[in-house]
Amino acid sequence: MGDGVQLAMSFTPLQPQNFRHGHKFILSMKKVTCSNGKPFNNPSPRPALSSSLFSTTESEVNEQIIIGTKNAQINSVQVIEELDLEPVPTTLPEAVSRFFLGPDKGPILTVACIGYFFISRWTLGSLSMTDGAVMLTSVVFWWLQEHWMHGHLLHSKFDWMGKTIHEDHHATPYYHISIDPAWLILSWLWTVHAMLRLALPLTLALSATIGYASAGLVYIWAHYIVHTKARPISGHTDPISTWWHHMRTNHIRHHRINHDYWLGFTVPLIDDIFGTNPPLSQA
Repeated sequence: MGDGVQLAMSFTPLQPQNFRHGHKFILSMKKVTCSNGKPFNNPSPRPALSSSLFSTTESEVNEQIIIGTKNAQINSVQVIEELDLEPVPTTLPEAVSRFFLGPDKGPILTVACIGYFFISRWTLGSLSMTDGAVMLTSVVFWWLQEHWMHGHLLHSKFDWMGKTIHEDHHATPYYHISIDPAWLILSWLWTVHAMLRLALPLTLALSATIGYASAGLVYIWAHYIVHTKARPISGHTDPISTWWHHMRTNHIRHHRINHDYWLGFTVPLIDDIFGTNPPLSQA
């Protein structure tokens, strides 16, 4: 503040209710006057919330901020911070229930689509080794696609709708419900299936779609679960807990440290392959 105004802002903890992904924090200031009686019309931007790597209290604000040093006094300041994000699950059972039974229908509809594709394939005859190879290939393709799309499209240098949506995702406090809308998931899935139908015989197109959709469902779940407060049990070294821990750690680093790195998701090894898993000192 070039005029030497001293501004004191007090924030008190707010209880988040009816949270939904995609909404932004809004900071407004009212009844701000200086000692000379003139209104203060240049409020400072919203201060960053706590960003401890594994903090579980990003939605809590309880601090005082002093800006400027002399010649004026703020007589009254009212700060309103509106939080419009849904409380996230803290345990695995809560997370599973919210994922499949919550208001976001994309996951359960994806399960239904996978069932439909599997039944359709089964009615055309038993699965062969070729079907298995096609399924595996489509799964691996999804893993590579995750990394490429994340780095080159969602964090692209040109502006487009997907980049804007992803920037909003990064601007939202880390712990939030992050599930893509059903229309996006299903339109993507059925578009891919239509393309596979054009390129492959029907039986193999169905098998490829099953693999692709299954890998996609795992991704939707994985990205959702690492943005909740549910965590793998500390000290467990079983494959699922180890995978969960690595995936969660990498994604938090992607959000907190450098969004140019840790672009893979369901297979953290992909970042090692493409050189996007640097030591923290080099990120």
